[in-house]
Amino acid sequence: MKQARVFGLKLIVVDHHHPDALIDQYLVAHVNPYHVGGDYGITAGMLGTEIARLINPSV
Repeated sequence: MKQARVFGLKLIVVDHHHPDALIDQYLVAHVNPYHVGGDYGITAGMLGTEIARLINPSV
């Protein structure tokens, strides 16, 4: 992530683990159920599917 910052890359993370403020400082966005009161019961795969549905509702 530090290298991405050096090169000016913008990072978005989709995850279901406990968020970390140290990591979040490098991100443009962090899609994580913990940020809205959820927990690890929602997997990253489930989150990815929901993002795919936003892009293409026929998924």
